[in-house]
Amino acid sequence: MSNSSLGFRRLFFSPMLSVKEEAEYKRLSSRLHQAVKKLGDYEPTIDDLLIDQAVRAKIYAVKCEKVLDRATQSAEIQGITDAVSKWNAALRRAINDLAANRRERLKSRSRREIVEELERFIEGEVESDRAGRFKEAR
Repeated sequence: MSNSSLGFRRLFFSPMLSVKEEAEYKRLSSRLHQAVKKLGDYEPTIDDLLIDQAVRAKIYAVKCEKVLDRATQSAEIQGITDAVSKWNAALRRAINDLAANRRERLKSRSRREIVEELERFIEGEVESDRAGRFKEAR
């Protein structure tokens, strides 16, 4: 196995986050926790695991996209593109599972509405002020 493939292997399978990624993990995790709690019926046993999966998938997808920007070989590009697609699919699955769990417990909103709200939080389109009230990001 070549050194370059070992690098990609570490990139795609490493559970470790860099210091910068750890800060991003905490920021995104906090945002999703706020969103889930705002939607109501927060269940830490289930929701925390799904939030972790969603945030890690988002971070790893971004990490792969940065590597893709530097890739020059078509085989590298194809492999990295595949990894980005898989991380984005994992992100969508986690968000959909969070929404489905919410929908089961909150009969008043559609699953699609809940998915859209959670996606807005993870993409940074919603912010909260110091009092915890949510507002649209500028």
